[in-house]
Amino acid sequence: LEFTDCFLPEGLEAPDYFMFLVDFFKTLAYGENVSVKNALIDFFAGAIEQNGYKLDLVSCGRCGEPIENEVYFSPAGGYNVCKECRREGDKKYSFATYSYIRGVCTGEITEENRENANNALRFFSYYLQSTAGVALKSISTLIDL
Repeated sequence: LEFTDCFLPEGLEAPDYFMFLVDFFKTLAYGENVSVKNALIDFFAGAIEQNGYKLDLVSCGRCGEPIENEVYFSPAGGYNVCKECRREGDKKYSFATYSYIRGVCTGEITEENRENANNALRFFSYYLQSTAGVALKSISTLIDL
């Protein structure tokens, strides 16, 4: 809910986002063998998109080619870039973290890997801080779960 409070002003009607949030809560409440951290990773990726940001988890935000082996995040662009397209200011992060986020969001990964899940939550914390200027206080608590 902290994310929602930061991105949606009180009184704003956003039916698509409301249904997205309802589906997230249903997953947490009724899903079988649900990893809370994986559900949050999927939620953050979807909520970012619902709020007008785009985090492409398949291809480079500059050249459009698939990202392989090394990944960089462009805070200025708000997207991932490949090694060949990286520029000054782009931040390298773990390809395992990138792959984990992508796998969770596509449904290919359902079992939680604690280290990768925590790194994914740290990535979203950095993403939100650098692209939207939003610092979610709850992420550090979620990592400690």
